[in-house]
Amino acid sequence: MAARQDLPKLELPPQHDWRVGIARAIYNESVTEAMLQEAQRCLDSYGVSCDVITVPGAFEVVYIADRMLATGKYQGIVTLGCLVKGATIHDEVISHAVAQGVMALQSKYGAPVGFGIMNANTLAEAEARTWHGFDAAYAVLSGLVHAPTS
Repeated sequence: MAARQDLPKLELPPQHDWRVGIARAIYNESVTEAMLQEAQRCLDSYGVSCDVITVPGAFEVVYIADRMLATGKYQGIVTLGCLVKGATIHDEVISHAVAQGVMALQSKYGAPVGFGIMNANTLAEAEARTWHGFDAAYAVLSGLVHAPTS
């Protein structure tokens, strides 16, 4: 089983008014719902507001994340989805496309996008790693805290 890494406490600016968007796939819903709860727990612990938009699957997450960032309302986006290995390479194709899309969004908008798209061999393996939702939200906050401004 994957080991959970301890994350250092972030020092957010005292008067921040950050808002984070969460683009969540509902495919493999038991996993992505738990990941969403973890992401919200992270954001809540830092006093950061969020809005959630759900989409059918991981492939659609990038488009919604793009549209959320285009509004200018969000300082960062958390992407959440779960791909489970099947009999074909479909999961690999989707995984690569989503990873490239998320990377492109960060460059396009100059905003952090947390990669919470999980790949697992089985649903049970994914259910044991839903803490990745927390880590994806933490990555967004870390990007906001540590990125140079101007």
